[in-house]
Amino acid sequence: MIAVPVPSDDPYEHWEADRKYRRAIISMRHAGDLAGLGALGRDTLLKNDRFGSTVQLGAVLVNADIE
Repeated sequence: MIAVPVPSDDPYEHWEADRKYRRAIISMRHAGDLAGLGALGRDTLLKNDRFGSTVQLGAVLVNADIE
């Protein structure tokens, strides 16, 4: 099994400071939305019913089947 951690503080694989352009490994906001942790707001932030938009997400990507 291979596991790759995706930290919540620096999930970018590519960053161009002069253009302020970034490309992430995975969209944690969209993953949180699909996992049912909240809903994406008009401002594209993940909004949780209990914590609002003050949530910080991290992940571990694995190549294993999980039931």
